[in-house]
Amino acid sequence: QPLGPQAYGALQGLASQALEDNANIDSENLGKAYRIILQRAPNNASLHIQYADVASRLAHNLPLAIQQLETAINLHKNDPDYAVQLIGYLLANNRPQEASALFQYVEEQHPDLGQDARWQAFHERFKALRPSDGQTLPAMAH
Repeated sequence: QPLGPQAYGALQGLASQALEDNANIDSENLGKAYRIILQRAPNNASLHIQYADVASRLAHNLPLAIQQLETAINLHKNDPDYAVQLIGYLLANNRPQEASALFQYVEEQHPDLGQDARWQAFHERFKALRPSDGQTLPAMAH
């Protein structure tokens, strides 16, 4: 049975409340809810991004967050602007590790983005960041 807009809205509301208000919402149960709804709507990029937010900010599970972000990018693989906007969102929300990982992932898929001014600006921004975990920052494709 397909899920209606009420189910999506309820889940998004719970996640927003948990993320913004630090409400007493269990991140593990919230993650389970996202896994269930994503089984029914695996092609919903917005849900993958919301799940990535929960994984990153509540569960502190960076690998899961990056996996969900990559899935969202794959759902929009023919739209490099989507990737640019998503990386911009991550940087604006102080999530440089996820942004850097996604930058590397997208650059492998779209080497032609190296000529895009926004992409070059991201590259310069990543060069200015100092990774806290010793990871290397992406090299610019030419």
